[in-house]
Amino acid sequence: ITVHNSQGSTFLECGVDGQDLSKRLNPERGDSAKALLAKVREHNRLWYVGASRARQRILIVA
Repeated sequence: ITVHNSQGSTFLECGVDGQDLSKRLNPERGDSAKALLAKVREHNRLWYVGASRARQRILIVA
């Protein structure tokens, strides 16, 4: 299940692939500060959603 599809659900245990989430953060040449800030905020939001789905245990692969 993806982080986007997991919103609103909780699970006993979850795994989060940090490498996949970090790929979304890479700035592209010519990105403005505003565009980069939007990427950082989305990255943080996805991390929060992924990490907050676990009720007991979370596995983070970096």
